[in-house]
Amino acid sequence: MTKSDKSNFYTPEECRLHGGGSTYDLHLDNSIIQPLFTFEKLSNREFKTEIEKLRCDRWIGLTKYFKHIKRLIEGRILRKEEHGIGNKVDYSLTEYARKQVRLNLLGISIEDIILFRKIYQTILFNNMSERLPIRSESEEQFNRMILTELRVNSNDLHWARTVTGANEDSVDIIYQTPTMKDRRTFINKYWAERKGQSNVLEEVVFVCFPLASRGIYDVILKRIEYWQINKYSENIKLHQEYLCELPVFSFEEILARERFKDEDVNFAFNALLELEVIKPAIEFQGETRFIISDKKLRELLVGMWSIYEAEISYLTKKWKYYDAPTPEEKNRIASLRGEQEATRFFRQFDRERSQHNLELRKVRTAEEYTEYVKKGCSDYSDVLATDADLYDYKEKIRGKKKLVTDKERKYDLLKFVDFRKKRLYNDLKYLPADYKYEGIEELKREYKDTLEKYAFFQPVLKEICPKAFEGIAASEPNVKE
Repeated sequence: MTKSDKSNFYTPEECRLHGGGSTYDLHLDNSIIQPLFTFEKLSNREFKTEIEKLRCDRWIGLTKYFKHIKRLIEGRILRKEEHGIGNKVDYSLTEYARKQVRLNLLGISIEDIILFRKIYQTILFNNMSERLPIRSESEEQFNRMILTELRVNSNDLHWARTVTGANEDSVDIIYQTPTMKDRRTFINKYWAERKGQSNVLEEVVFVCFPLASRGIYDVILKRIEYWQINKYSENIKLHQEYLCELPVFSFEEILARERFKDEDVNFAFNALLELEVIKPAIEFQGETRFIISDKKLRELLVGMWSIYEAEISYLTKKWKYYDAPTPEEKNRIASLRGEQEATRFFRQFDRERSQHNLELRKVRTAEEYTEYVKKGCSDYSDVLATDADLYDYKEKIRGKKKLVTDKERKYDLLKFVDFRKKRLYNDLKYLPADYKYEGIEELKREYKDTLEKYAFFQPVLKEICPKAFEGIAASEPNVKE
């Protein structure tokens, strides 16, 4: 797990690791936490008595007792109230800790805590995972399968046509957007740019938010029209289909995503409902579907997922071309993917990194190396980024220097590889996200209050976006620490 020194949060596995290795009594921590969840507040004497009851009346030494108390206070789990010198001392759980206990993220075995972290990750980030929309091939099927389930009348749908830079002119041709006066000029220019073509196939997408009137924007409908634009005859609409995107989630859906037990997922849903983190949104095909209650939390999760995807993309390049994963990186991937899958994952990158180092000895120039790297790119954007690396290197580093000898070309190649590596590590440091944020610091500034409000989810969210909680304290409204 990633350390949380900067945020000063208690996490059970770190206490076990940093509190004296295998000699640290984690069961005592749980024996301290559990009675306070039941009784809310206990005096020092009552507290110690209740702890010893949980431990089968086993006597606890004062040094050990206060060592654990101190660690839990520092980790924002316990609140200590002193009533003057020599007077009674009371202990209670912080609001942050009470919520974690309610969620089964605290006060139980590490194995169960890790299980529930995985369940909550699956629920909270379900919207961001790849999922196939529900497809309808005809209007009749769309009305029956989608609109009836959503309890929406087709006459109440407000479709908005979308265009991109790639199809804007085609859409204007299909829907005769230009005025009658300039339409002929527009059409002539359109076909002049497509010399040798007499027809063009185009898609036009319409978008609708059918439940917007109920305050639900997560359900998205799309109507896709497939057109053939003809130069010498009328344009023809070949086909249309409908897509329904349901980023809201159901109990059954989460259960199917992973091999969780019914009772564990049921516990998680009830805890999230009690804490008002999620709420029922709609009934669809016999299932209650839920959404994240807080709009700002939903936006934060989307931002975190964007950063997570960017970070994983950069990390895979690091592992593939340059360096082996650190122990922290291995632990994080193992937590997210499981030990077996993580082991296979890293073995593959070890092989690819070895192959890369072998190829690096064979290629002679930065240009040849760039072509080698492009062959292993996963998509076209990676190809463009690799070309951009070479262009920037030549502009900023190599300049107009002529490479004459093999020794000069090899030295230049190694400088280029180092240039790419430093650029990658810089990207990892600042983690650029989506179009809304320049990086992690911007996300933290934008959602500082939300991060503090939901700090009890820190153990869950930190595996997705480790840096988000650095310096973020747990929010304790109306409570004096």
